[in-house]
Amino acid sequence: MNVLNISQILFYFSWIIWIGPIIRNYKNQFFLFFVFVAMPDLVNAFVFWVVNTSPTLIVSITFVFLQIPALLGKQILMKYLKSLIFFYVSILVIYFVVDIHMLNFAISPLINLFIFLIILKKFAVDNVESERVNIFYIVLLFYKLTIIFKFFVMIIGTVDATPFFIVTTIIQIIFGLYFSIFTEDKPGYVFKL
Repeated sequence: MNVLNISQILFYFSWIIWIGPIIRNYKNQFFLFFVFVAMPDLVNAFVFWVVNTSPTLIVSITFVFLQIPALLGKQILMKYLKSLIFFYVSILVIYFVVDIHMLNFAISPLINLFIFLIILKKFAVDNVESERVNIFYIVLLFYKLTIIFKFFVMIIGTVDATPFFIVTTIIQIIFGLYFSIFTEDKPGYVFKL
């Protein structure tokens, strides 16, 4: 078995694993978030099988962007809907008008950084309100950090892509398994403050 076969197996296994968090978080506040986490790989695989071509980066950017409204909640979303629409339209304009591959590739980690900050705020609010540390949020924050780190390493190009893809995919599978078992209200571990 060569490295390419291992990469393909990990890719398919990863998107199968990420269906678990969708099912496990059905009817809680992170359901749509996990739908939008899993969708880029599912859509990319589907497009590749049907059209036999790789979809553009905008597919992944769109699903990453949709994680923002999924995390905000209905009241906050309605309050900032116009700003979010403007933000997304700006992203589309930058993507289609500016023909600089690295600039377009940098959009996703910036959106992920914004999502990281939203999750960090939720974590802080939860800690203060419940007087406990919910491990679910810590794992979710580390997951987002790995995504951000993965993009920056790919932008900088400091490592060989295939081994890096294998290692990061294995790490993401572990995160997917955690989120398939635990939810925000059943995080596995909670520490009282």
